[in-house]
Parts: sequence; C-alpha cells; structure tokens
Amino acid sequence: MLKQRKNRVIELFGLPGAGKSTLAKYIESNHGSEYCVVSVNRIERFFYFSIFCIVYPFFVIHILRWVRASPKKVRRYIAHLFSVSAAKTLKSLLYIYFSNKNFIIDEGVFQRILSVSQTVLSREDAIRHVSKIPKWLRKVLVVEGENFSRYTSSSTQSPRSTLGDEYLNNWIGIQKENYILIRDIIKNLPYLEVVSFDNTEKRDLNRSDLLGVLKR
Repeated sequence: MLKQRKNRVIELFGLPGAGKSTLAKYIESNHGSEYCVVSVNRIERFFYFSIFCIVYPFFVIHILRWVRASPKKVRRYIAHLFSVSAAKTLKSLLYIYFSNKNFIIDEGVFQRILSVSQTVLSREDAIRHVSKIPKWLRKVLVVEGENFSRYTSSSTQSPRSTLGDEYLNNWIGIQKENYILIRDIIKNLPYLEVVSFDNTEKRDLNRSDLLGVLKR
C-alpha cells in the first residue's frame, strides 16, 4: 500500500454524469484504508450547513442569489444540493484532523458554482464567482467525461427534467461551456492542486490508474 504524504480533502469536479459519485465509491471500496467518501444524513446536513453559514456568510449569500435566479420549480432542489455540498465540505475539514484518511467529496462547492449558473459565464464573471469560494480545499480531481442520460431518460429523470426539453437542452449547453471555463480557471489557482482523470470510457482498466492520479 502506497503511503500518503499528508491527509487531504479531495473534491471531484466534472460535468453531470461524468462518473464522480461512481469513482468516489470505487476509490473507497478498493482503497478504504486510505480514502473515505464524505456523506451526511439529514441531521448532519442541518448541523454542518448551519455552521458553514456562520463561518462563510458572504459565500452562502452569493450562492443563494443564484438560487433565487433559478426557475421556481427547481429552487428548492438546487438549494438542497448546495446545503449538502457545503455540509460535506465542512464535515471533511473537521474530520481530517482526527483521522489518518483522505476525504473525498463527490459533489462539492466547485461543482455548485458550475451547476447553479443559469447562463453562460464570461471569463471575468467565472473568475469572480470562483474567487468567492473560501480557500480551504487544496486538491481537486477534474473528472473528464459526460453523460446527461439521467436528465433525459424517463427512468432516471431529475427535477430539472420537469421544466421541459427546451430548458433541459439549454441547461446542458450552458453546463458544457461553463465547465470548460471553470476547469481552466481552477487549474491556474496558485493555492490549489488540480489533476485530471479521463473517465470517458468508464472502464475498470482506467480506474486502476486512479490512485496514481490522486497521489500526484
């Protein structure tokens, strides 16, 4: 077993359907002695998100302004996703001091900057939004790939699909453009370690190289 240089919080960032949650589970199931995927139940979500709001009020206000600009049918859904992401982040930051493991967040705050936006961002706006993220994270794994089937398949539809095909196709296009922009911006942040993993084929052969990518 390879030994970690230090414990870290690692956020997975990528397009919807890129395989972030699947990869997180794969890492934990195969290297559980070193990596732990962060999860929160309802009570933990309320507790950690409440603390998050106290510690980072300006960032929360910034995101909630975006939530308010979203269509009414999905505002509660988006607000819920943000609260979960914030709670996972804060929980991992607290737990890392009492554990010898690395913590993985499959849907973190960088992901929310991507998914909450309802318009294609200019580079200046994207930089402004990313700059508001508190600088607690030190490593982000960019998961390359895309699969929007859960938004378009009748068997796996998300709340966004209730807004109709026109909205959904427009949102998917926005996601793709903003993803490229935000990915390039975070790769140039001086305080952040960013590595990429190509998960396009989603094969175990590719995933066997994942641990090496995380240790870079």
